Amino acid sequence: MTLPRAALLAFSIAFVLVHGAFVWLSPVQGAPLEHVTFSQLVGCSLARWPIVHVIATPLIGLALVFGLFTIAARRLPNVDAWPDTIAIIFLAACAWLATPDAELVWWHRENAAVWIYGAAAALWFAAPYRCNWQPRAIHAPLLFLVGLCAGSSTRQIAVPLLALVAYAIHHMERPRPRWAWIGLAGLVLGTTASFIAVPLLDVAAFVAGSGKLIV
Repeated sequence: MTLPRAALLAFSIAFVLVHGAFVWLSPVQGAPLEHVTFSQLVGCSLARWPIVHVIATPLIGLALVFGLFTIAARRLPNVDAWPDTIAIIFLAACAWLATPDAELVWWHRENAAVWIYGAAAALWFAAPYRCNWQPRAIHAPLLFLVGLCAGSSTRQIAVPLLALVAYAIHHMERPRPRWAWIGLAGLVLGTTASFIAVPLLDVAAFVAGSGKLIV
C-alpha cells in the first residue's frame, strides 16, 4: 500500500469514526414526517433507527467529500497520488468550515437528511454529466433513482442541479446518449415532488412504538 493511499484510508476511517461518535450523541429531535420526499423519508429513518444514522451518515458525508473532488477535478481521485489525498482532506475541512452551524447540519438528523444526503446525491448524480462519463445502459435506472433522490431532497439543491444538468445535456454532441435523458427524467420527477409534495395521511405505522412523530 502506498503512503498516499494509507493516508487517505486513515483519514477516511478517522472521518467515519469521529462523525459516527458525534451523530450517536446528537439528540433525537425534529419535525413530523409530512411529505413523501427523499429527505423526509431519510430523516424519519435516521430518527427511527439510530444505528442507521451512526453508520450511514458518516459514510454519506465521506461520499460528499469525494464527490466534491470529482466534480472539481472532473475525474475520480487517484488514491495513490499525494496531491489528490491532500485535496480531499482540504475539501473536507473546507466543507466543515464553510457550513454555518456545522454540527447542526452534519449531525442533526433532519438537517443531515436534507443537506448531507441531498448534496451527496446531487454531486454523484452530476458526475457523469460533468466528467463526460459514458455510463452503460444497465446503470441508467440507478442514475434515474439518484436523480429522483437528489431532486426530492430540497428545492435549493434541486433547481440549480436541474439547470446545470440541462446545460450539460444541451452541450453534448448529438445524438445525445439515452442515459442522459433517463437521468434528467428522474431529476425532473424528483424536483416536481419537492414542489408538489403529497402530505402523508398516516405515518403512525412507520414510527410505531416511538411515541411521537420525529425526524
